[in-house]
Amino acid sequence: GQMLWGFTTRISEIEAAIAFTSQDTTLFSPGCPIQFEILEEKLILPAQVTQLEKQPSEGEFPLLHIRFEALSLEQERQLIRLLYCRPG
Repeated sequence: GQMLWGFTTRISEIEAAIAFTSQDTTLFSPGCPIQFEILEEKLILPAQVTQLEKQPSEGEFPLLHIRFEALSLEQERQLIRLLYCRPG
């Protein structure tokens, strides 16, 4: 598979939105399965693309919306720890 870099603009227990620093988003279409990796947490989550906004507003990065697929108990724990147990 191919790896693309971006930053999370929104994340919850069931979905996330990622802004890509690259304009090459031709790999993604709704329904496409992906692996979503949060590097700082060493967390990889299976997900499915729900929407791709190629240019949400003038000059903005492409925005990919994903929904997490069934997570293992350990993946759920790590995600909840990330969402609710971090300082700040």
